[in-house]
Amino acid sequence: GGLSEARNTGISNANGTWLCFLDGDDCLFPQSIEQLYHAAVSSAASVAIGSYLTFSEKLPAPSVEAGPVQILTGPRACGRIYSDSYYINFTTAWAKLYQTDHFHYRYPEQRYHEDEFVTYRVLYEQERVAYIPAPVYAYRKRSGSIMQTFSPKNLDTLDALEEQCSFWLQNHEEEYLGKAVCRYLTKIMSCAYKCRYVKRLPDYQRQLMTRFHQSYHDWHPFVSGSGIGIKSRLWLFDHMPSTCMLLLHFAIKSHLFPQI
Repeated sequence: GGLSEARNTGISNANGTWLCFLDGDDCLFPQSIEQLYHAAVSSAASVAIGSYLTFSEKLPAPSVEAGPVQILTGPRACGRIYSDSYYINFTTAWAKLYQTDHFHYRYPEQRYHEDEFVTYRVLYEQERVAYIPAPVYAYRKRSGSIMQTFSPKNLDTLDALEEQCSFWLQNHEEEYLGKAVCRYLTKIMSCAYKCRYVKRLPDYQRQLMTRFHQSYHDWHPFVSGSGIGIKSRLWLFDHMPSTCMLLLHFAIKSHLFPQI
C-alpha cells in the first residue's frame, strides 16, 4: 500500500482531535503545527491550509510573518484546486491540519497521485476552511520522484481527474465541472505527447488517444466558458490528433510554447 496504507493506518488509529500528514522525505518547520492550529481555531475552521517551500539538500528558512488568515467555504476552497497559483497547496494531503472527525475518507492504495482522489472531497464537506499564505511545509525535490518525472505510473492522475469531473457533475457544481473537464482532457493530451516524444511508449500513446476520443465525446459539452483557445485545441486533438501533436512538438522545440 505504501504511502496511502501508512496514511490510512494513521487515520484509523488516530485518537487526537487533529490530523496532519508528513511525507517521509519532507519536513515541517518548528512553528508549523502551531500556525495551522491557530488559524483553524481563530476562524472556527475544520481544516487549515498553509503554503510550502521546496528544497533539495539544505532546509530553507521559513518566512517569519504570515499574512492574514483567509476564510473560505469548503466549495470555494475546492475552486482553488483549479487555480495554477494554488493547485499544489489545495491538492496535496500535506501542509494541512484537519479535524479528525471531519475527515471521512481513505486514500486509494496501490495508486499514485493518491491526493488527487481525496483532498477535494474532504474540502467540499467543510463549512469553513482557513488558509494562511505562509510556508508551513518543506517539500524535498528529488530527481526520479513521481512529481519530478513522467512514467506510466503518472497515468493514475487521469482516473483521479475523471472522478473529479463525475463528482462535480453529481453535485451540480457547473463552474468546477468545466474547469475539471479542461484539466482532465488537457492532461490526457499532455500524457499522450510525452508517451510519443519524451518516453517513446507507443502502446501507452495509443491507449491515451483512445481514452481522449472517448472522454472528449463524453465531457466536451461541459467545457463551455473555458475560453476559445482551449476549446479549439481540444477539438483539433480530437479531429486531427497527429497534426495537433506535430504542431505542439514544433512549438515546444521552437520555444513558442512551454514544455508540458
